[in-house]
Amino acid sequence: MEAVRVTVARAELAAAARILREAVKDKSYRSTPLGLEVGRYCRWKRNEWGATTETMRDYEAILAKLALDHADLELSDFAPPIGTERLREFIDNRWGDKTARTRAKVISVLRDFFAWAVREGRLVGNRLFRSSGLAGGRQHGEPSRRVTQPAWWPHRPARETA
Repeated sequence: MEAVRVTVARAELAAAARILREAVKDKSYRSTPLGLEVGRYCRWKRNEWGATTETMRDYEAILAKLALDHADLELSDFAPPIGTERLREFIDNRWGDKTARTRAKVISVLRDFFAWAVREGRLVGNRLFRSSGLAGGRQHGEPSRRVTQPAWWPHRPARETA
C-alpha cells in the first residue's frame, strides 16, 4: 500500500512540475494576481526601459516563479514585514543552494520589480534604496560583497555608540 502512495505522489508531483514549467513558457502564470503585475512590469521593462531579449528572459523566469509560488497572493501581500520574510523564504527555497552570484542576481531582479511597483504607485513604500549590508552567502575565500537593498528589505538595528 505504501508503494502505491509513493508512486501516486511522484506522478502527481511530476504532473505539477510539468504544469509549472508550461505556465512559464505559455505565460499563463500571468493569470495569477502577482503574475498580472509581472506582466505590467515586463511591458515597462521592455518598452520604456529598453531591456534586451536576454534580460527579459532572465527577469521573467525569476518573476514567473515568484508568481507561481505565490499564486494565491497579491502585490500588497509583499509589504513588510511579512512580505520581506516571504521573499527571503522564496529566495532560500529556490536558490538557497546556488552561488552567491546567482542569489545576488535574483535579489537584483526582485529589487527592480518592487522598486518599479513603488514608483508606479502599485505598492506603498519608500522609493529610496539604501545599503542594508545583506550579502549573499560567500564561499570561503571570496571577498565580501554588499548588496544594496530597497526600503522594503528590513533594516539592521542601529549600532549603539559609546
